[in-house]
Amino acid sequence: MISIYEEKGGLYPQEWLEFADRMHSDKDWTLRTVPGQVFHWMGGLSGEYWRNGNGNWDRSWDHSIELLWDNLVPNKYDDFADEEARAEKRDEATLFDEATSEQIKLDLSVVALLGHSNSCKLTLGKLDKIIKALLPDGDIDGVFVRLTDRTIEWLRASGSASSPLTLSPK
Repeated sequence: MISIYEEKGGLYPQEWLEFADRMHSDKDWTLRTVPGQVFHWMGGLSGEYWRNGNGNWDRSWDHSIELLWDNLVPNKYDDFADEEARAEKRDEATLFDEATSEQIKLDLSVVALLGHSNSCKLTLGKLDKIIKALLPDGDIDGVFVRLTDRTIEWLRASGSASSPLTLSPK
């Protein structure tokens, strides 16, 4: 079975399938661990775009973007973390460097914009202009592939272990 992620050029198609199998077979991992939730919501976001063109998007998807942001973007590169939290983490080693973290933030912002484009009353022409300004190559599929690649790298680094689910309040 070829996944859409693999078809679009994802770097880790075999691992994606293994995590997908785990998500479907181990509901405790999916529902009760941070790695399970991160994988579940990344798969949900990309599936909603690739299969439905975000036709089912509503505000409940915002949670998925926040969860991915909180886990994939290190505090020292997070513009929304308070200055003290960023300063505390400035010298801490991170999985993703600054350039990769900036790309993750841009990609998550594009996903949110795509999802909310209907509620913002953006015509396809206006949305296309905004996307071209954010992504000079206009490669929206690349956004979802990159985010899935980073999610799998994060899952590898986290050991995809059963970290209890504790979401940080915003």
